[in-house]
Amino acid sequence: MAALASWMLGKTIVPLNFFLKREELQYVIDNSGVDTIVTAQPMLEHLGYEPAVRHLLRLEDVKFDGVPEPIMPACPDDEDLAVILYTSGTSGRPKGVMLTHANIRSNIRQTLAVVPVRSDDVMLGVLPQFHSFGLTVLTLLPLTYGKIGRAHV
Repeated sequence: MAALASWMLGKTIVPLNFFLKREELQYVIDNSGVDTIVTAQPMLEHLGYEPAVRHLLRLEDVKFDGVPEPIMPACPDDEDLAVILYTSGTSGRPKGVMLTHANIRSNIRQTLAVVPVRSDDVMLGVLPQFHSFGLTVLTLLPLTYGKIGRAHV
């Protein structure tokens, strides 16, 4: 939901790998220019520290009472940057892989071309969002299937 909200605001997301060492995670935050981290206190307790970032938003601190003011969502172009996924850093520092909105839609269409997904299927995602398959196939494909599945495949 945080990714969808970020895209509605015209932002680029950077899913953070909570298995990285402290200095590696901070490198990703600094290298990508992350200015806001959306998290929960149990995740910070798992890390054992608070990453250095301009804004740290804990979900348990957000008041979800009432109706938010409606806004017009951003309408990104195909070539606008949607996400930066970082490698695990096994061969040095983690490297940022930049994916546009068109890249993501293309990956979803490619998956639908080889995996027979039906609208009444139930999917269980067991990979984290910082993993390309976890983000694209196990999260975004089910969320967008109704639109992309019928309209483009």
